Amino acid sequence: MHGNGLPDLIQSRRQKHHGSKQLYRPYRKVKRTRTAFAPDQLLSLEMAFEKNHYLVGRERKELANNLFLTETQT
Repeated sequence: MHGNGLPDLIQSRRQKHHGSKQLYRPYRKVKRTRTAFAPDQLLSLEMAFEKNHYLVGRERKELANNLFLTETQT
């Protein structure tokens, strides 16, 4: 037994488990860069959001095209 009262078997399993974390790190998503909107784009987006909080379909495509943005950015 170790000083903390755990049997050697349990202590060795804990050490193996903690050591494996370094070998198999979880996959991390690549962060998308933040879009810096021009003042006129921001105003248009805010006005569209006031009218409808959920733009989808044709409205979203049109707004994106008018502001020279992708649909993801709108």
